[in-house]
Amino acid sequence: MVSLARLRQEFYGLAANREVFLERAYKEALHETGHLFGLVHCTERECAMSLATTVRQIDWKDDAFCAQCAARLRRHRGELSPGGPKV
Repeated sequence: MVSLARLRQEFYGLAANREVFLERAYKEALHETGHLFGLVHCTERECAMSLATTVRQIDWKDDAFCAQCAARLRRHRGELSPGGPKV
């Protein structure tokens, strides 16, 4: 579950900006989906899996996993595939 309220510019008394809102929502959804697939918080600030406690930190993130988190996700997905991991 992701709260969208704090992702809106209006929450901070600023003019609405749909593009910014959608970008933030996508990043947060990607982050939470990563947790669903077993990823933990990443220390790489630009990674979608980095911990963001402020909206500014969400803005700093990329809208993708870093190479290390992407590799972890691929390994985890392989473990969930029928027949086990793919080597």
